[in-house]
Amino acid sequence: MIYLYYPFDDGTGIETLDGLVRGVGDRVIPEVPSSPAIGELFCDDGTTPNGLGNVDDDDTIYVIGHSYKGFKVIADVNKKTIDQTEIVNRLERCGLPKNVNCQIIMYACYSSRTLNDRSGVAAFVASSLETKGFSCSGNVFGYRRKVGMKAERDIHGQYNLIVMCDGVHVPINTMEDWVFEKVAPHIH
Repeated sequence: MIYLYYPFDDGTGIETLDGLVRGVGDRVIPEVPSSPAIGELFCDDGTTPNGLGNVDDDDTIYVIGHSYKGFKVIADVNKKTIDQTEIVNRLERCGLPKNVNCQIIMYACYSSRTLNDRSGVAAFVASSLETKGFSCSGNVFGYRRKVGMKAERDIHGQYNLIVMCDGVHVPINTMEDWVFEKVAPHIH
C-alpha cells in the first residue's frame, strides 16, 4: 500500500495529493482526504485512513512538501515550514509504528543530496527517526532533482510521477540513483 501524507493542514493538500495518487496507480480519488492528528492523508487505493497505525513493512509513505537544495525543512504552499523533528513528530502523532520498516519517501525537490553532496531534508528525517527509535530510519529516500506535483500519462495510458532533470521531465519509474536514492541518517 502507498500512503500519501501531506503534513500540513492548510487546505491545499487535496490538490497536491490528487495528482500524486494518479501518479502511483491511476486510482479513484476520494473527495476529501482524511485528517489525522496533523495533515492530510490517503492511500493509492482511494481509501482515507484515520492515521498511519496500520502501516507495515511492505508499505511506502510519501511525505509531501516543498524543499530546496540543502534545506532541512519542507514547506506548504504558503511557505510555512517544518523541520525534520516536526516531520517525525507528525508521523508519530499520526500513529506510525516504531517497529515497522516501511519506506519513507520525502517527495520534495532536492530532498536527497545535492550535486556537491550536501545533505537534504531526507537525511535529517532519517536521523530524527533513528534518534526516536523508528526501525524505518534506514529506509528513507529522497530526490536529487526537482520533482513534479502532477502526473503525466505514458504511452500505455498509465499515469507516472515525474521529476525535472536538466529541463526534461523523466518518469520516476525510469529514474536511476542520480535522481532518486536511499539516504543515510545525517548523524548517528
